[in-house]
Amino acid sequence: MILAEKLIWDGLKIPDYIIWKDSDEDIVLFDSMRGCYFSLDDVASAIWKHIPKNESLETTIEALMDVYHADRPTIESDVIRFVENSMEKGLLIVAERETT
Repeated sequence: MILAEKLIWDGLKIPDYIIWKDSDEDIVLFDSMRGCYFSLDDVASAIWKHIPKNESLETTIEALMDVYHADRPTIESDVIRFVENSMEKGLLIVAERETT
C-alpha cells in the first residue's frame, strides 16, 4: 500500500455539507452546497460506512475482504478509487491536521 493513500485515509472526513442516509440497499448522499444527490452501490456504501468510524485503512480493508471475499489488491484498488472519486466530487475531504 502506498503511504500517500494511508495518510489521506487517516485524515478523511465527511464534510458538514454532505447529508447522508443509509437505506436498506445503498447509501444516498445529498450535497447541500450544490443541491446534488448521489447514490452509492453496495461496495461504495460499505466503504463509506467505515469513514465516520475513524478506523485504520488496514482495518477497513480487512473488513471488506471478509464481506466480499476478494483479495487485498482488489479491495485496496476499490477503496483508493472510491476515495479519489469522492474527493474529486467534494463528498470527502482531508481534515487539517493539528500541529503541536
